[in-house]
Amino acid sequence: MAFVLIIVSVGVFYVYIGPTYQEIQSQLAVKAQYDGALNDSQKILGLRSELLDRYNSFAPADLKKLDILLPSYVDTIRLIIELDGVSAGKGIRLKNVIFSGDDSGQASAARSGTQIGETLEVAKPSNIGITPLSFTVVATYENYQMFLKLLSESLRLIDVTEISFTPSLDGNNIFEFKTAINTYYFKRP
Repeated sequence: MAFVLIIVSVGVFYVYIGPTYQEIQSQLAVKAQYDGALNDSQKILGLRSELLDRYNSFAPADLKKLDILLPSYVDTIRLIIELDGVSAGKGIRLKNVIFSGDDSGQASAARSGTQIGETLEVAKPSNIGITPLSFTVVATYENYQMFLKLLSESLRLIDVTEISFTPSLDGNNIFEFKTAINTYYFKRP
């Protein structure tokens, strides 16, 4: 009888207890993975809460300035209004405004500190978009120079990429300046 019970218990172990034990072990491994993921999600929620608190600690005026500096999209009408506001202070009006569309990741060449004819390629992060824009203004050289100064002092990131001018035929010290600029925006994921 004892021999039969030993054979039955060995059979039960191999047929039922062994596979069940293996299944429990694999379920415990899956549980450990879920527990790790849950801990990671708790850390992420804590980090999110910390970043949200830090974001909320900024003054609304500073957040508005940041949105002007690097907006999440280019509002072409608002950009033209801003440029016209800068130019209107000097009696200059924008004409022939042309948006060239998004510069698909091509970084503009930086010319500061390089030799004439030599360009330095600047790598641009993939989440920064460039919007090329060109326009024409009619002004004296001094007023145009002041317009460029005011443009450089604005909060919006703007690079002047090209300037060309045509003198007035009547000799009254008025020029037509064609200006090309790049403005930037942050592409949200």
